[in-house]
Amino acid sequence: MKALRLFPAIPAALLLVACGSTAQPAAAPPSGSGQAQAKSSSSWNDVVAAANKEGSVTIISVGPEDERIDLTEGFKKRYPNINVEFTMMPPSGPTPKLMTEFNAKKVTTDVEIVGVNGNLPLMDAGALDDLNTYLVGPDVDESKQLNGKWHWADSAHKYMLVFSAYVKLAWAYPADKVDGSQFKTWKDVLDPKWKGKIIMGDPTTPGAGSAMAAYWYLSPELGKSFVDTFFKNQDVKFSRDDNQMINSVGHGESLLGIGISDGILADDINKGLPIKAQAAANLTEKPYVTAGTGVLAVPKGAPHPNAAKVYVDWLLSAEGQTLWEKRGTPSYRQDIPHTGVLDVMVPKPGKDYFETQAEDFARKQNQAGQYVKTLVGL
Repeated sequence: MKALRLFPAIPAALLLVACGSTAQPAAAPPSGSGQAQAKSSSSWNDVVAAANKEGSVTIISVGPEDERIDLTEGFKKRYPNINVEFTMMPPSGPTPKLMTEFNAKKVTTDVEIVGVNGNLPLMDAGALDDLNTYLVGPDVDESKQLNGKWHWADSAHKYMLVFSAYVKLAWAYPADKVDGSQFKTWKDVLDPKWKGKIIMGDPTTPGAGSAMAAYWYLSPELGKSFVDTFFKNQDVKFSRDDNQMINSVGHGESLLGIGISDGILADDINKGLPIKAQAAANLTEKPYVTAGTGVLAVPKGAPHPNAAKVYVDWLLSAEGQTLWEKRGTPSYRQDIPHTGVLDVMVPKPGKDYFETQAEDFARKQNQAGQYVKTLVGL
């Protein structure tokens, strides 16, 4: 079975509760007035001219191929004089590559679109540049972001900008065997009636299962007691194969499937598999948001700094973020229509979320993983 990109949209009718998203008209870039704006426009024109002279921008990401195409061709239409070298790598690829370049003082990458965990070692090594110096273009607008502010993964608010994140789905269940309306809280999965009927992504290896276990462990509403009860009492089966877990739920062998890749799960639901997905946003506990690969950083010593500024400006623009959302992953930019993005997965203004992309969570995630290993013995 083919695994699609990470976060495709899921039809609302196939979920327990899913409200349709409302498209908002795209807003024009912020305007100023008089001499200040003339100076700003002149300065940006200088940046673009320098970028055209550099003639190239090099980007690394870990997303799907259609993301590479969209985020290359869209930029080229607007800036035809800047060549785009856009490389997709497996998740394990960018960090060692960028670390090697930094240590050798031969940096070849200008922009990276990689998750938080891949960037932490680079930040700790001093290999990331201050991204604030790249947020200078006319299409970069902090006021258009969720809650009117930039969202940073790092505590210093300098190195890892989160421009896209989604509210995590909780679990899958067979539509003909489980009544989804009975679930009000995460603690409902601790009911003895689910003992031996739960399958979960291996919580001891990187992936959706370990991220979910870390969320439970670090959540003040769930914490160690929830983790202890779940892993000690519920006789959970584990798998490192998303398709195996989905098939187990689809055939009714398992009644709850937790820690499954959202992309693969959504793909199979779209193909008509008789399962549904429980939205964590509809449970009592604070839902968690995850950035996935929606994190922007610039390596220190980027070879084309002006082209990097132009690309960052375009990527964070309404145009760039609309193309980004084609993956089914909601942008934090609020003035674009969330077309094809499931509303229940879109972070809402003013709502409080448990942010698993935050530096503090990422650093404690390993601690949670080590504790879970003592419980499951994998």
